[in-house]
Parts: sequence; C-alpha cells; structure tokens
Amino acid sequence: MAKRSIIPRSYWTAKAIERANRPPKIVWPTEVFSVDEAKSFARDDMETLRSEYSRYRSIAQRRIERMGKSEFADTKTYAKHAGGFAKLSDLSPADLPKAFSELSKFVNAKSSSITGQKAIREKTIKTLRAQGLDVNEQNYNAMIKVFEEMRSQKLVYGSDKALEVADYIMHGDDDRREMVLSNLKTYLEKADELEIPEGSGVNSDDIEDLFDYDEDFDF
Repeated sequence: MAKRSIIPRSYWTAKAIERANRPPKIVWPTEVFSVDEAKSFARDDMETLRSEYSRYRSIAQRRIERMGKSEFADTKTYAKHAGGFAKLSDLSPADLPKAFSELSKFVNAKSSSITGQKAIREKTIKTLRAQGLDVNEQNYNAMIKVFEEMRSQKLVYGSDKALEVADYIMHGDDDRREMVLSNLKTYLEKADELEIPEGSGVNSDDIEDLFDYDEDFDF
C-alpha cells in the first residue's frame, strides 16, 4: 500500500490551481488529518502546516459566524464550536498538530456548514416521516433536542412520544424547553396526556397537576 504523502494533497492541488491562474474564484480543497498525520506533517514542514492551519481556521470561523446568525444557531454543532478555534499565535508547536487535526475534522464535517445542516435536516425529516411521524422544518429542532437528551439519559421511548414532547416545547419559551429537557423522563411517560392548544400550550396549573410539581412555573 502506497505511503501517504506528508504534505496534504489539498496543498499541492491548491498550488496547481494557483499556478494555472484560472480566473474565477479559487476554491482550495480540504481533507481530514489524524493527530499522527498532523505530527508527521509538522516534522516535515512546520511552515506549511502553520499556513494550512490558518487557512482551515479561516473557513471554520466564517462557517461558525454564519451559523450563529442562522436558523441553526440552536444546534449541537454550533453550541460546541460557538467560541471558534484558537488563533495560530496562541498555539505552541507541540499543540499545533492536535489542534489542526480537530480543525480538519470540523471543516470536513457536513454539519459544519449551513448547506450541510440543511441536507442533514432534509434527510432526517424524510426518514422520520417514512416512520409515520409528522416532522417538519418547524418542529425539527425541538425534535432533535429531545432525541439528543434521550440518548444522553439513555431513555428508551417511542419516537411518537418524543414528537409529542417536542411539539409541546414548540409552544413554550426557553424556560419551558429547559424544564422539559431536565425532566424528560417524566414528560415522556406523560406524553399522551399533554394538551397543546393552538398557539399557546397548557398553563402552569395544568403542568403542576399533571406532574405533581410543588412550585408554579411561569409560561
């Protein structure tokens, strides 16, 4: 099996395009690097690695900024990377390979761009609708939040119950969402009893009676 070149293919491809002096806008490709590959890259040509880190970071920062202003600002991807990636000047030579590896994974992930997020959403909605669930672009984010929390708490309930809880979250504010997600097991067990009037949701008295809370919640 041929040994992989230490210098990334994307670098040489970019240089070839640059030399060809093709007029429209040059789009330089990217690829994923493991930490070991990035370390080999650093040993062979630290200056090129530094240059590539800056290029990848520029791509990542633009995507993060755009995502933060979009409908996907509520996604797990944005929450994880909202602070962006470290500047090259803040990284030591020893830290650079690992940082570059993580950066390369982000840049090449479909979820890192708005276009990719839309494609993921479209595919997920199609899959869930094939299962008979009434999922759409409006309730998608709430549905994903419920699914993610179910996974983190290792809760096993039917998707129909998850959708009912997601629809309930949609009719409230951020406080409702946080309360539901932090008490998700209870809500999933009571999903069939949730009442979601058009445009409003149930009031705090209904919640208190249904879930036996000792305090009122302001919706």
